[in-house]
Amino acid sequence: MRMIQVFPGLILATLAGVTLASCKDDEQLAEPGETKKQVPAVTEAGPEPAHERSAEPTKKQPVDGKTQAAPPKMAAPGPGSVPGPAEKMAPPPGLPPSAPRPVAVKPPVPAPAPAAHTPKSLLPDLRLLLTATDVTQTAGPKAVFRRKAMPGMVVTAEQDALYYEPEKGSSYGFGIQVFHERNGAKAKQRFESMFASYPNAVEIPPVSGNSFFAYWDEVLFVAFMPQYKDTIAVVSCGRPYCDSDDLYGLAQKVGSRLK
Repeated sequence: MRMIQVFPGLILATLAGVTLASCKDDEQLAEPGETKKQVPAVTEAGPEPAHERSAEPTKKQPVDGKTQAAPPKMAAPGPGSVPGPAEKMAPPPGLPPSAPRPVAVKPPVPAPAPAAHTPKSLLPDLRLLLTATDVTQTAGPKAVFRRKAMPGMVVTAEQDALYYEPEKGSSYGFGIQVFHERNGAKAKQRFESMFASYPNAVEIPPVSGNSFFAYWDEVLFVAFMPQYKDTIAVVSCGRPYCDSDDLYGLAQKVGSRLK
């Protein structure tokens, strides 16, 4: 019975000795003057240091029973991949930076080619060839005329006409017609055609180059083609205001202005 009581006491003494030895070992490991730090049993929750964080992305907690996938990682932009605020986008090849960008437009419709003819500027001003003064001197001061386009005569780049119409009566007044051809051969061909078509046409002494006289009813005509010119002129007047001699003199004035 005594042995039973002594044996538990030995066990307790042994455990106490082991505990004291362990405490002494800890005190010997600590440097003199250094107080051993106590590690708290529970630490406060806080962000982990960057070097201790796991490289794996944090998994999203399920919401409403479904797992949301983590957003894909975006690669960091490299140098030159994104233009800076001061940079400008380069224009298309072949255009300066300030040029407007090309816009698709409908092709223009080509204009019709102009008719092949002599420009009207090559024709003389008929008001200067047969003037109002010439008409008044030939017809006399009592006759009054108004200048206008010749009825039935189409004005083109190759031909023009002018008519002095009497203010009173229905008689023919004074007129002038001018035709221009591309060359002398064409002008000669037209002159010969006119000589054949005008009624009662006869050749007369040259007014200025080849000339002929013709008449139809009360209207007298003198046509001539100045030498070295591609132009034909026809001067006409009504019998009440001139005769053949008056008309011939009037044609000479016109011919001298065409030279």
